[in-house]
Amino acid sequence: MDKKLSLKIIPVNQEADWDKYLPILNIFEKNSDTTTTPLTTSQVQYTWWHSDIKSRFSAYLFIIAAAENPSGILAYNFFSMSQDKNRFLNPCTLKAFDDIFFMSNHFFNRHCNLSAEAVQVFLSTQHILKQIYKKTGASLITWQPVPPVENREHIPRHFSPWKAKKKTDYPYITMAQDTSYFDRAEVVHAVKDIRKQTKRVINKFKTPPLFSSYHHNIDTIPENSFEENLARLFALRKKTWQYQWEKKSMLVNTEILTAKIASYSSVWRMQGSLHLYFLTIDGQDVAYLYTLQTEKSCWCLLIGYDLSYKTYSPGKQIFHKMLQETHAKGIVNYHMGGSVVGWKSDWLTHNIPLHTVELWLLSPKALIHRVMKTISHDSQTCSDQSQAPVSKTP
Repeated sequence: MDKKLSLKIIPVNQEADWDKYLPILNIFEKNSDTTTTPLTTSQVQYTWWHSDIKSRFSAYLFIIAAAENPSGILAYNFFSMSQDKNRFLNPCTLKAFDDIFFMSNHFFNRHCNLSAEAVQVFLSTQHILKQIYKKTGASLITWQPVPPVENREHIPRHFSPWKAKKKTDYPYITMAQDTSYFDRAEVVHAVKDIRKQTKRVINKFKTPPLFSSYHHNIDTIPENSFEENLARLFALRKKTWQYQWEKKSMLVNTEILTAKIASYSSVWRMQGSLHLYFLTIDGQDVAYLYTLQTEKSCWCLLIGYDLSYKTYSPGKQIFHKMLQETHAKGIVNYHMGGSVVGWKSDWLTHNIPLHTVELWLLSPKALIHRVMKTISHDSQTCSDQSQAPVSKTP
């Protein structure tokens, strides 16, 4: 898409602001071929704002449009603004929406014909850098965690306003339409172990583990069933190691997190993307898997198991069952999420490097940071050159 672009920056700090723009963004998401995923819809971002941002930080909606049609939408994203006290000069920072349960993120929700590179070139222009600074007072914009396809790595680095730093490796599964994935040696070995655990369950409880799945579409699942299954998940979650860690952590408020998951779940149920899975042994729920799904992709947001059944590998059992069921329906891309590979290593096909991407604007503080980065880069280059071996002419 080779078009001149325009940028609109809109403060969204009141419910009335969201009431005005959510319907417009919903139309863009539904009627356009966009990069939007279930994790990044405008309704999800509103839930994030309502839970984490409202009355605490300023928020902005960025809308990118074609210059000849400024009232249209080619791309958008929401940002919260706060002072980064961990950086030199404490710059005001616009932080892109990233409450995505350790999954990979988009640079912007955008029309598929508009590349991330085109957006980044546009944002790099002097008048846009100046526009954002004047409108928001920010010195810096950050996005995370961003995959390589969303990160224009060949941006000129010398005195560039852009900076990218690797954040983590992201475990991912890509399958063919056939069943060749399940013939991989690592998967065959993992499934063999799962079958051993299933036999142990049968020997102990005289019945095999029961796998059940629920597609919480608003048109097919009544409200009371949705609430009952969400309650099952939250009750089981209290028996997991993740919940025990959260209760001890100073970084997590379990009540707020539970409420947020419930709010997001209502949105994903309305959108038809929420799929829940349970594994039951001897009448007891022992494992759950919380996923979002589209026609070809699955995001595994939450997985957990009752620690008292740990020796039966309930997490691996439920994950394997989900893979079989969803692949049979046509899903071929699986976002496993997180940065800890661990048990996922038997299942993943590859890791994707995710980055934190920064854009420094045209503020005095931003210019100081860019000068410091350039000096540091030049010093490192000189150091590397001085340490390089000198070729001798024979």
